[in-house]
Amino acid sequence: MIDNTNRIKVLFKLYLSNAISNDDYQELLLLLDVDTIPDTLSNQFKELWSQSAVESIAPSDAVWDDKMKSLINQLQEIPVKKLSPRFNIKWVAAAAVLFFVSTGIYYALKDREVPAIAKNNTAKTDTAKGVLPGGNKAVLLLADGTAIVLDSSSNGSIASQGATNVIKLNTGQLVYRSADGKNDVVLFNTLTTPRGGQYQVTLADGTVVWLNSGSSLRYPTVFAGAERRVEITGEAYFEVAKKTNQPFKVKINLASGQGGEIVVIGTHFNVNAYDDEPAVNTTLFEGSVKVNNAAGTNFIKPGQQLQYNKLKQNKIDNNPDMEQVIAWKEGRFQFENADINQVMRQLTRWYDIEVEFKGNITTHFGGTIPRNVNILKVLHLLEATGEVHFKVNDKKITILP
Repeated sequence: MIDNTNRIKVLFKLYLSNAISNDDYQELLLLLDVDTIPDTLSNQFKELWSQSAVESIAPSDAVWDDKMKSLINQLQEIPVKKLSPRFNIKWVAAAAVLFFVSTGIYYALKDREVPAIAKNNTAKTDTAKGVLPGGNKAVLLLADGTAIVLDSSSNGSIASQGATNVIKLNTGQLVYRSADGKNDVVLFNTLTTPRGGQYQVTLADGTVVWLNSGSSLRYPTVFAGAERRVEITGEAYFEVAKKTNQPFKVKINLASGQGGEIVVIGTHFNVNAYDDEPAVNTTLFEGSVKVNNAAGTNFIKPGQQLQYNKLKQNKIDNNPDMEQVIAWKEGRFQFENADINQVMRQLTRWYDIEVEFKGNITTHFGGTIPRNVNILKVLHLLEATGEVHFKVNDKKITILP
């Protein structure tokens, strides 16, 4: 197979900059045949897309819309059976290669409507238009049992917990600040995000925690004693304030009661510990951590991920996709060889929807989609692969081959 990567990159950049000639445009269409797409093209398109964004060379909305409709129409019938099996996905058209698998959907980034691709697709279903993406939503449970709905509360000081003030910033996060240096009263608060919610909190020691949807964090209002201890359910990203003489410990709460514990001094890491996921994944970005669970004790280094599965077994992945791990924190979905169940679990949490499967779908998906788009746009893009179809009834999504 001839590697046309460099030529495709040049033509694609001309296409984005609205400077492509008719002859070059026809050449691009020919080169985008699946038989000529190298396996490495996905990452190179990502690089090109980032470069294009920096250089601000994208065409106007109207020009882009016309080009995309034309491109999709002309590429709709490209054969897909000869695509390299390494990707474990069959693309309906090269447009899907460029914009679903590789770059993250230009339409979604620009918050435009996606053109209809599949027949009888979700574009004709209006009932899901009210299913909006999640946002900064959480409930703060104080030590005395008072519950504060943060997304509807005003900014500023919202509570006093002993000598600590709880402040809601206009950026949509909580901050705990001790008043007058007093920190002798230790009370416990719990921050809970619903499905369709996320939140950020700065604890009394300066540790910053991001909570994903359907998660909770229990923590003291001040950290006294020899250690700092918190508890989580769901998923959270930690940037732990370094205190050598006061280690930070995270207890992972699972329904089984055997989620384990993470011990750190000062570090950045992500914990994914949803009960409906096949494993508890602890991914280290900076520093070092020790993970204790029923399978034993493991130390992991930056760039490693410890996977603790349902069989109570530990496995260290030395090359996890770090961008994919924190994509939720950065405001996007990012899939790499993900089955439909994995995809829908993430969508269920963020859009607060119910899903039902009918039929066996073995296709694996990859790509990046912003989390700030309507559910209909996400379903459009998945349907564009030609491997899955959705029926929508209000907040219930039925998935079919």
